[in-house]
Order: sequence, then C-alpha cells, then structure tokens
Amino acid sequence: MNSTEDVGDAHILSVDSPIESWIVDSGASFHSSPSKELFHNFVGRKFGKVHPADNKSLEILGRGNVNVKVLNGGLWKLQDVRYIPGLTKNLISISQLDSIDYKTEFGNGSWKMVKGALVVARGMKSGTSYTTGGCTNLVANVAESSCSTSLWHSRLGHMSEKGLKITAVRGSLPGLKSVDMGLCESCVFGKQK
Repeated sequence: MNSTEDVGDAHILSVDSPIESWIVDSGASFHSSPSKELFHNFVGRKFGKVHPADNKSLEILGRGNVNVKVLNGGLWKLQDVRYIPGLTKNLISISQLDSIDYKTEFGNGSWKMVKGALVVARGMKSGTSYTTGGCTNLVANVAESSCSTSLWHSRLGHMSEKGLKITAVRGSLPGLKSVDMGLCESCVFGKQK
C-alpha cells in the first residue's frame, strides 16, 4: 500500500507461533494482529484485504496502536497496526519500520531493532522465524554480560553500544566479555525534546 489511508490489497506471510509473541517479518506490508484486545486508539472499519501465503483473502477490519513487551520488561509502541481477525499470528513489518528510520539486524539466532543509537527491541530465532516471544533464553544467556554492559554504559556517560563494542575490542573494559546492551531508560528520557 502506498499510503496508510489507501484501501487496497497487500501480501503478507503468516506462519505458526504462539499468539502472544510477534513475528519480525520482512515480507509483511504492515504490522498486523488478529487480537483486537491488544489495540489502543482503535479505529474500526474496512481497510481493504491482505493475501497470506495460503492465498486466501482476509479483510482488514480496523487499525490502531499496540504495545509490545520487550526484553527489559518495557513496552514498544507499534503504530498503525492493522486488525485482521483471520490471521493466526502477530506480525511486525520490517518495511513499515524501515520507512520511519528503524534498522533491523539479524544474526547468531537473534535480532535487534535500532533507531539511531538506541536499541528499541530485541528477540531471538524460534524455529525458522524471528520472534519477540520465547525470549527467556536470550535474557538468561545475556544476563551476566548485559549487567556488565549496562554498568560500563553508565560509567562511561551512557556511551553508545557501538562505542562500547569498539572500546571492548581494544581491551579497555576489564571483565566485559561481550557487549549486548538493552534499552537504557535514562538515554531515552535524556534524548526527548
């Protein structure tokens, strides 16, 4: 769809996963969910149709905003999410986020969403999909590293993740084996206008 106000058709991919998790989908035209109870500022009306991988048409019956839980326990507000009751999964559209300057990085069985120097969300690979659900393993795996990372992040005046990685590679951060930084609330509040 060229505009969020257009009524038309779009193609999205839908795969099986628990409904409470979100699939990070590079093939989705827009964020979408079959769970009306997740929406805030909901506008109910027909916004066209989508064609999932099974090629059946599904109607878009509304749109609004949804808060997605991220690893640090905070919420990430997805705007302009489509309500499609016929879907079985929640989808986060990479192309929709790309159009508002988010960068998505995939690798080593995990993903992260970055806007500027801020890591907004992260998750892990579950089967063949990258999801926000099932992140407890990722949290456990990086808990020690993340704690040290956040400590060094604070000690160094809230240095960016990229800067911490460069400094760590040079061996200037004793005890820090890997840099894996979560969301820093102080950085978010400090950068607000």
